Amino acid sequence: MSGVYLIGVIALWLWLTSLLWKGFKRLRAREGKQTTVISIVAFLLALIWLGASFWYSGGRKIYYDRQVENLCAIDGGIKVYETVRLPADKFNQWGQINFFRPNKGDEALGPDYIYKSESRYLINGENGRVAILRHHDSVYRRLDKRLLGEQIGYARRGGDFPGPWHPSSFSCPNFGSESILNKIFVKLQ
Repeated sequence: MSGVYLIGVIALWLWLTSLLWKGFKRLRAREGKQTTVISIVAFLLALIWLGASFWYSGGRKIYYDRQVENLCAIDGGIKVYETVRLPADKFNQWGQINFFRPNKGDEALGPDYIYKSESRYLINGENGRVAILRHHDSVYRRLDKRLLGEQIGYARRGGDFPGPWHPSSFSCPNFGSESILNKIFVKLQ
């Protein structure tokens, strides 16, 4: 379905481009000696047409992906301020803590630690527009409210040419299997 849609959009773009070209040629032939002004206007219209075509076919995604990369360079990543050594029974066979319950909100790490997760739109992507999101996870010790570490990431959603497909996305930094929890909570040796 989306392949047919894309072929239709490309065909429509080519048809409109050929109409503009034919109109320019007719106007130029009719005006005779005033072709310099017509050529300059046609050249400017062609630049606008090609610029808008590039912007809507992928330029927006490139532009906003660079914005997201810049935001990640400023404050994205994992920052650990203090590690907590825990006994081996607090970890599963893959080395991850076994007491994390993400559906419990601030109580996700039990009674000793506070887990906060916050997502905020920097650009709201309503009505199919581009959205840029900042995601911030932080872990505090409940006893003294000390910040143990934080993880900040950014993401772009949308910016694609309108169509029946899901919007694309881009995010950074790529944490992979690493998370703030794996960095703060380490196994006693």
